[in-house]
Amino acid sequence: MTQNNYEQRKVLVIGGGASGMVAAIEAARYGARVVLLEKENRVGKKLLATGNGRCNFLNLQAEDRHFHGQHKDVIQSVLYHMPVQEVKLYFELLGITPKVEEDGKVYPYSDQGSNVLDLLRYEMDHLGVEVNTGEKVVSFDKKHKGWIVKTAAGKEHETHRVVLATGGKAGSQFGADDSGYALAAGLGHTITPLHPALVQIKLAAHWLKTLKGVKWQGAASVVIDGTVVRQEAGELLFTDYGISGPPVLQLSRQVHEYPEKSCELLIHLLPHWTTESIYEQLMTRFHLDPDKPVELCLVGLFHKRLISVVLKEAGITELMQPAHQVPVKSISRLADICREWKVPVTGTLSWNQAQVTAGGIETSEIDSITLMSKCCPGLYLTGEVMDVDGDCGGFNLYWAWATGIIAGRHAAAGKELSNDPHSIH
Repeated sequence: MTQNNYEQRKVLVIGGGASGMVAAIEAARYGARVVLLEKENRVGKKLLATGNGRCNFLNLQAEDRHFHGQHKDVIQSVLYHMPVQEVKLYFELLGITPKVEEDGKVYPYSDQGSNVLDLLRYEMDHLGVEVNTGEKVVSFDKKHKGWIVKTAAGKEHETHRVVLATGGKAGSQFGADDSGYALAAGLGHTITPLHPALVQIKLAAHWLKTLKGVKWQGAASVVIDGTVVRQEAGELLFTDYGISGPPVLQLSRQVHEYPEKSCELLIHLLPHWTTESIYEQLMTRFHLDPDKPVELCLVGLFHKRLISVVLKEAGITELMQPAHQVPVKSISRLADICREWKVPVTGTLSWNQAQVTAGGIETSEIDSITLMSKCCPGLYLTGEVMDVDGDCGGFNLYWAWATGIIAGRHAAAGKELSNDPHSIH
């Protein structure tokens, strides 16, 4: 088929987030006439907030272990057909010079996340993509050799192919909602349970206000019915509702994964120490100056506001008593708490605070190579709308870019697309 045949095909992209913009770009590069519909007043609103405005737009350690969902077939296929180095090159060709930081995180060298959006918007304009903001899609119906897409304002768009890039439910302050899931469900797709992920965890503890704002380099584990299901290390941030910080965000997915089971958080204040070495350290401190008030014995080891809390958790309530009066049994209990401090979990914060959605369109209903719906030929699915979510650190944006590129190309070219998985243009 010639390039002229490509140009007769129209692709409509629903959603102007990360995956929607690159899907529109790729469809246009492959010769389609492209219209992008975004319900907000501008495209890329959520993108601007990532990485505290710096836009952690990739992670070079993108592997299937960093992605979650009920099935791995689509994840593994996307990683193979659009590997992270290809996505990195994609953005270099757009004009983004990458800066690689710890743990494979990639930022624009300028440290301005807005640069990524600027260049994506330029490329869409350069390729002639028609971008319509303020248009919320409420339904789309299959017709012979195409689709009719209807908006809330009553406008109708006829198109050959549709790319559903509406994103997830997380980040309602940026306009995120569950409309994409409703549209897919209306066409027969199965939607797995939706939960906020990469979000802060709520705890049941009387000391929360005391520790509000305290930061501590440690680790945390989620315990479900007495079994540790995941552990993460890094900076913990205590809050008046519970706990936050990168390790906690990583663990939040597991909190919702087993709703019918008990959930606890183990806080590891000294994760690199054994319980025995912690006990020895405490015994040394308590006997170095037997008359020193017990509260002062931990100064230099723990944050000052942590000291009174962990002592009381160990049953040592008289903080000014001389160290030699503290029973050995209490010191042993304190060592246990420093190693594994168990606190009941009551849930997570809401969708408004979540960075990503866990759950979505059942991926067994999606072609793993083209990302076309198995339920509705001519419908392509991208990004967070699928039952795939990534860890913190640029993995979710990688997923958005990679799936958007693949879906956009196949939506435009269909079976005529070259089998070369690594062609940029």
